[in-house]
Amino acid sequence: KVWLMRVNSADVAQALLLGKQLTFSTHSGVINAFGLHFIKSQEIAADYHRALIAAERVRLQGDYDAEDEVSAEMAQQQIEWAERFLSLQSKL
Repeated sequence: KVWLMRVNSADVAQALLLGKQLTFSTHSGVINAFGLHFIKSQEIAADYHRALIAAERVRLQGDYDAEDEVSAEMAQQQIEWAERFLSLQSKL
């Protein structure tokens, strides 16, 4: 579910950027552009950018750090943020 959350949040961020005619080929590009075009302009609360950055860290941890597990609490937080991202898309 954590992996799915990261995809959903990143996909929503990418869709919002596409609405501004902006496309990016990397997760870091999407995250940086999301901050620049939505957070810096105060169109979206900064918490969303922080959540997107945290989701990327969790994804990297899950993909590349076999010794460090994602806690159930962290997974639940990521799922809740995914739901918030999905509802954000319908508000803009």
